[in-house]
Amino acid sequence: KPDWLKYKKGDRCIAEYSPEARWIVKIEKINGLKAQVHFDGWNARFDEWIQRDMIRPLPTKEILCKAYRGKLPSEAQLAKQEEDARLAEEAAKRAEEQAANPELTNTKGKAKKRKADGETDQGPAGTLEKASKKGKKVDAPLYSDGVTTLSAGCDDGW
Repeated sequence: KPDWLKYKKGDRCIAEYSPEARWIVKIEKINGLKAQVHFDGWNARFDEWIQRDMIRPLPTKEILCKAYRGKLPSEAQLAKQEEDARLAEEAAKRAEEQAANPELTNTKGKAKKRKADGETDQGPAGTLEKASKKGKKVDAPLYSDGVTTLSAGCDDGW
């Protein structure tokens, strides 16, 4: 006896149209090899008759909680959600470690090396500051927004 024959009126189950289209339904009526189903979260006007061999058992509560308006995520979507959750957890763990150890804020050490060389994070302004700190002559006046008279194309102080 196939599994789909065991379902009766009032049972909640899954209507599987394809692996990507699985819906939580309640069986309203049964007529031979067809069942009238009501889709969770939808108006009764969307109820429809489906083949009973499309009926599948309900998945675990964990998967049911991921349904949106009665539609279950596909296996690929579930795998992506799990991977995204794992990556978010790793990022949160790294953030906690960095908060506990401020010296680890830049794991590659590039920011620390630039600051040790006298460079700042101000783009062109930082480049000019670095050059002047190393004893090189810099003729271009530097304005607070990082624009110099040379980069602006004028020499009148703009």
